[in-house]
Parts: sequence; C-alpha cells; structure tokens
Amino acid sequence: MHPDRSTTLHNLARVLSRRFDHNGQSEDMEESISLYQEALELRPGSHPDRSTTLHNLARVLSQRFHCSGQSEDMEESIALYRETLELQPGSHHDRSTTLHSFAWELSRRFHCSGQSEDMEESISLYREALKLQPGSHHNRSATLHNLAWELSQRFDLNGQSEDIEESISLYREALKRQPGSHPDRSTTLHNLALVLSQRFKHNGQSEDMEQSISLYREALELQPGSHPDRSTTLHNLAWVLSRQFDHNGQSEDMEESISLYREALELRPASHHDRSTTLHNLARVLSRRFHHSGQSEDMEESISLYRETLELQPGSHPDRSTTLHSFAWELSRKCDHNGQSEDMEESISLYREALELQPGSHHNRSTTLHNLAWELSQRFDHNGQSEDIEESISLYREALKRQPGSHPD
Repeated sequence: MHPDRSTTLHNLARVLSRRFDHNGQSEDMEESISLYQEALELRPGSHPDRSTTLHNLARVLSQRFHCSGQSEDMEESIALYRETLELQPGSHHDRSTTLHSFAWELSRRFHCSGQSEDMEESISLYREALKLQPGSHHNRSATLHNLAWELSQRFDLNGQSEDIEESISLYREALKRQPGSHPDRSTTLHNLALVLSQRFKHNGQSEDMEQSISLYREALELQPGSHPDRSTTLHNLAWVLSRQFDHNGQSEDMEESISLYREALELRPASHHDRSTTLHNLARVLSRRFHHSGQSEDMEESISLYRETLELQPGSHPDRSTTLHSFAWELSRKCDHNGQSEDMEESISLYREALELQPGSHHNRSTTLHNLAWELSQRFDHNGQSEDIEESISLYREALKRQPGSHPD
C-alpha cells in the first residue's frame, strides 16, 4: 500500500466537498463521503491525521442530513465528532473547531427530537470552545453567536432570566467583533433584536422594544433586496412595531408594520414555508386597524388573508388552530358589524374545528371554549334554540375548569 494514499484520498474528498458547497451536486457529496471512509480505514487510531478525517467526514454527513433528512447521517456525524474529540486533547490546535461543530450538530438534533440533554451538552461544548478561543481568535464571534442562540432557546424552554441576560451579553460581544463589513453582522443584529423583543415580552421594559426596533432597522440596511434573510427581518420588525402599537397606540407604528408585512409577502411566494405566518400576522394587524379606524376594507382584507393562510396550513400544520381561532374571531366581529348570520355560522364552525386541534393540555383551549360559548349565546339571542344556550353553558363550565384562581381570564 502506498504510504501517501490516505492523504490523497483525504484531499480529494475535501476538494469534492468544496465543489459540492459551490454547485450542490449530490454526486460530489456522495463520493466525498466514500473517499473519507476509505481514508479512515488507512488511518488507524494511532494515525496523527485520523482526527482531521473524522471531523471532515462528520461535517459532510451533517450536510447530507441537511439535504436528505436521514437521521442515520446525523447520528453518525455526532458519533464521529465524539471520537474526534477523544483524539484532540486540551492542547490540540483543532479542538475548539471540533467543539464548535459538535455543539452545532447537537443543537440541530435537539430541534429535531426535543431532547433537552442535547441542548445542555451543546451549551457546555460552546462554553469550552470559547475558553480555547482568545479575543483574537477568528472563530470567537461565531461561537459567541451560537452560544447566545442556544441560551435564548433554553430561555424559551424554561424561562430562566439568567439565560436571556447572558444571551444578550454574548450577542453584544459578538457584534463588537463584527464590523460593518462583516458578513455575519446582519444575522447577529437580527438575533440580538429578537432576544431583546423576547425580554420585552418577559419584563415589559420599553427600552428593550426600542432597541430591538433599532437593531432590526440596522440589519435591514445590510440586507439588500436579494438577501436571503431580508424577508425574515422585515417580518420580525413588523411584528415588534405592531407590539409597540399595542403598547403606546401610535398609529405610525401600525402603518409601518402593515407596510413591512406587505413587503415581506412579496419576498415570500406561495411555496415559501413562512408565507402563512406573514399572512396571518398581516391579517391580525389589519384587524387591529379596523378596530382603530373602522375602515371596512381592512376587515375584508383581513378575512381574505385568513382564508389564504388556512389554505397553506393543512390539517397537520402546527399553526392551523391559531389561524382558525383568529379567523373565527374576525368573522364574529364582521357579524357584529353587519348582522349577516352566515358570518356567525362560519365563525362557530371554525371555532369547533379549532377545538378539535386543541387537546386538553393546549394553552389556547380555554380561550377557544370561551369564544365558542359566546358565539353560541349570541346565536341563541338570534334564533332562540335552547341547544345553543345549553352548549354555551357547558363550554363556559369547561373553560372555568381550565382557568384556576390565578388565571388572567
């Protein structure tokens, strides 16, 4: 066996992987994986370059998982990263890179499976990587950013304020290392804005909302019309502005929110996975503007947008029950406005469908029970059918069981 064969295999695999990054041809990825596996067979545990091949093979398998969704690739990638770390002691010059890559892969598995152990280990690995990346290290800002993201996700899970505080601090440090021309600056600006808006929801400090809006505006300046993240930033800035309107009642915030949602929709065609979310949120803000100004055109457009949203949310969609509820409520308001019984009937039907998608533990079930009970009581007033008032009373009783003494409703 030629002594340089493993090196050539490794290098050819690396170049094919790079070509896949450039043109997306799956044949290059498949051949790269095959060549890395052959190189590993020629690099036993004692080989000085085994850890490099393990790491690179883990990375390409991770890419294949992203393309095909085969969980076996993710599992093998994680196993290979573990073996890589065993071959890279604390002083190894590549250890921080492996720690970062491994942490990122565990984070992806957490979002697929929801196992909190993966999130905890990911956070621990990012912390260790940071210790190996002094202030001048070229990957420090990326690790700061990713650790900040994981901590914000853990905050969503358990509500510990320490996590969101540390997340904000880490994002701020990452920004200091990403000057105006840095390719990752807009992403960090966006995510810091997002976490500040999370903290606003948690503690109601208007300074967080103001700073979030400012950061989203700066991110948009770095995301021209063709930027892949522009629609997300437009959508999120629109959302925060609508929340600011809820907070202070300034109509300018509502108007800008509507304008930004419309621009985001232009960048999210029917095939875009987030189009339904933008449609729903625009419908909600138009509904608020109708309540504020009484322009019936806003109500009609809101209803039209809710219909389109439902078309993009089949029965299994996680947001369908929320849209059904919002749409039903809007139709109820339309009935109050014009007295058309058809709107009341459709509203009741939509509330019933929403309840079917909200099991006993669902956080919105008591609200839907309450609103359906109200609609049925209104229909009783209209037609005097005793079945409606009986069912209304039954639904109110069930809603009360789900609202203990401390419940805000």
